[in-house]
Amino acid sequence: MNILRDKNFKKFMISYILILSIPLFITIYSYFHATEIIERNVTQANVFNLENFRDTMDNRVAQIDRAVFDLTTNEIFLRILQLPFMSYNSPNMYWFRVARDDFNRFSFSSSMVDEERSFLFIRGNNNVVYGRNFFSSNFQQFYSNHFQFGDKTSEEFWDFLFSYRYFSNFMPIVHVNFLNYSGYYIPYIFSLPATTRITGTDTERVWGTMVYLFNAQELLYLMAGSLDAYGGQTFLLYDGKLLASTGTMYEDFAEFNISTPRDIIIEEVVWNGNDTLAIHIPSNYNQLSFLTLLPLDVIRADMNRLRNVVVTLFIIALLVGLSISVALSYRNTLPVTHLLSSNTALQKQLKEQRHSMQALYLNKLLKNDFASVKDLKSSISHVGLAFDQSDYRVILFRILPEGFIASGTHLQDWDVYQAFLQNSIAPEHKVHALNHNELAVIATFKPDDNIEEIINIIQEEFNRQFGFIPTCGVGEEYSYIEIHYSMQEALAAADYVTDSTSGLNSHIVWYRDITSGDIFEVFGKDQEQMLLNLVRQGDGDALGTHMDGLYTGAPYRGLSAGVKRLYLAHLHTVLMRIGADTKIDINFKLLEMRATEKRDNYFAALKESYVQLCNQLRKAKKGRKQQLKESILAYINAHYCNSGLNVAMLASHFNVAENYFSQFFSEQVGEPFSRYLERVRIEHAVKLLTEDASLTINEAAMKSGYNSTNTFRNAFKRVMGTIPSDYVNV
Repeated sequence: MNILRDKNFKKFMISYILILSIPLFITIYSYFHATEIIERNVTQANVFNLENFRDTMDNRVAQIDRAVFDLTTNEIFLRILQLPFMSYNSPNMYWFRVARDDFNRFSFSSSMVDEERSFLFIRGNNNVVYGRNFFSSNFQQFYSNHFQFGDKTSEEFWDFLFSYRYFSNFMPIVHVNFLNYSGYYIPYIFSLPATTRITGTDTERVWGTMVYLFNAQELLYLMAGSLDAYGGQTFLLYDGKLLASTGTMYEDFAEFNISTPRDIIIEEVVWNGNDTLAIHIPSNYNQLSFLTLLPLDVIRADMNRLRNVVVTLFIIALLVGLSISVALSYRNTLPVTHLLSSNTALQKQLKEQRHSMQALYLNKLLKNDFASVKDLKSSISHVGLAFDQSDYRVILFRILPEGFIASGTHLQDWDVYQAFLQNSIAPEHKVHALNHNELAVIATFKPDDNIEEIINIIQEEFNRQFGFIPTCGVGEEYSYIEIHYSMQEALAAADYVTDSTSGLNSHIVWYRDITSGDIFEVFGKDQEQMLLNLVRQGDGDALGTHMDGLYTGAPYRGLSAGVKRLYLAHLHTVLMRIGADTKIDINFKLLEMRATEKRDNYFAALKESYVQLCNQLRKAKKGRKQQLKESILAYINAHYCNSGLNVAMLASHFNVAENYFSQFFSEQVGEPFSRYLERVRIEHAVKLLTEDASLTINEAAMKSGYNSTNTFRNAFKRVMGTIPSDYVNV
């Protein structure tokens, strides 16, 4: 009990509890703020998805409407309306086939409207039916043998088509069978001609009905987005009437009377006895509207679980913190490191964490993903790695052969492969897993080491232990700071596809072997220097044109597929070197992703990075010139009264050559330095003579930077067109 009365103990306790309370209160605030953000983000995400779907749907319907109006005035269709009863032997069959070809022009194909499910039904001439690449001269045969619209008979369906005049009308979802296809669709119907809207049942002017079938499953899927994850439901409505919805049997729709809103409506409603977020968005083109209902209890349930976790952690942290506070207050001189050193579980966890940090470091090292060399070097000791001044090379082992798909067994054995490789090499070598098919070895060898023999031994052991030989790509030697160059070379070597005349081992490919032939004949030092010059000149258009010429030129087209891939990898390596020299940040992560895609995509990403680097260099160069110009003019304006101000003084002050200064000043200012200085001084002298009538010409000359009155008079006349005395008298 005496310890509780100790003032020092109480002070330490108060200090530790205050320190503990800060993160706890921050955590509580973060929880409440996070709940608001999550609800807002869910709402915004669903609104964004619905707006995108609405715009897509509006554009699609507008396209269909334009096509239908074009079809109304089509001369071929108007012609066949006047033809008599048609048989297959009739010479008029020609015009019906021409009409079929014309109809194909007015059909559409997309994820929403299937081109095989757009139909034109024409009255007369046996009631002809047109479809995409389909034609039937007899409606009864077509409906009996190939088509079924819901549960309607052919007579009911014919009455449905021609008993009313339709004008861009959507109908509720219906099950349709056509040939070998079956599914749920939303019909979009026009009566032809479509030049006016006529109410009632007047069909005198109707000669055909156009039916487009929207794929209901695709529409609802696009509308829902990520809504299904929250147990929400989506409704597609037309003029307030339900067309289709998710989560409801298509055959049993309830009457759904919701008026079409004029603008977006976001509100909380009660749906099936639950609080629900309703988002209702109208079409900008017609009477369609799109409604989603999102149960808030699902989102809030996640928040409640998070709240319970936060409260539990808060109580645990408070109790643990109070316990630690008591212990630390009692033993305030006990260092924290002593506490940690006695905890073996924590030491084991830190050791595992160290391995993860080493893997992360090696990954950044091989990808050149460090912000600077200083950052690279300072991180080595922190992760427990050591690199000496030796040169290193990357040896890339690709486990699976080309075209082989990884199985579950392969993925389970991946750790075994990595451990086997680590045990097969010297301790100073470092093994890093790039992915589930590639292992990179950062190796350093002695001059008398037979590298190829060492690799052969490892491959033979692989074959003996696992029954296959991994492909091996070997890069050149670099310092550990530039080891990413060797990584690129090893990847290029592993990707290289040899032909029958290459003479290279199919399991061990050295970068130096594949770069000593065709690649340097197409992309030699002169081409590399030209590319470097174009980048430094800052002309992005010229650089892009030059690279297009390299990629489409005959020398490149004459290369084999493997050498073409290597050619692009070489461009990649040159870009990395230029980026390192200029210290300009380049998005190499995007390039690494494109490197695994088609060559066209890889080259497009390379070209974009080159042009981006070129433009950044131009901006940086222009910025430096502008800054130097402003500094020079500011210095002149502050010291032009100094009679000793000249080119030599300014060149020395700004640490540039006199010839360069004179040329730079003329280019940037637009006039020589001497003329500019003379004009500034005379303008100052004019101001002095105007403001002070008692000032003599000699005094004005001295105060304007002239030691000689004659020199001042001559300069004054050149600038002002008259001598100083005449100017003063006037």
